[in-house]
Amino acid sequence: HYSLVYRRLYSLLGDSQLSEELCQDIFVSLWQRKFELPAVENWTSYLLKSATFKAIDYRRKRKDILNFTEDLEAEGIIAEVEDPK
Repeated sequence: HYSLVYRRLYSLLGDSQLSEELCQDIFVSLWQRKFELPAVENWTSYLLKSATFKAIDYRRKRKDILNFTEDLEAEGIIAEVEDPK
């Protein structure tokens, strides 16, 4: 199932190394929760949905980080304008 999950992540993110990392995260999480998982009838569907949600979560966090970084840069620029040397 690894290649299926990897291909979904790569199609959503376009980064092979990142897709490999997130794919590994998904399978590690499944292994850690193996006794807690509900009875899954269709593993293909479950894994594809997991990959999709993982990609969405990554992009959401990445966007927050980029926005925060932009805010910090903007504050630095404002501070330089207010305090000329």
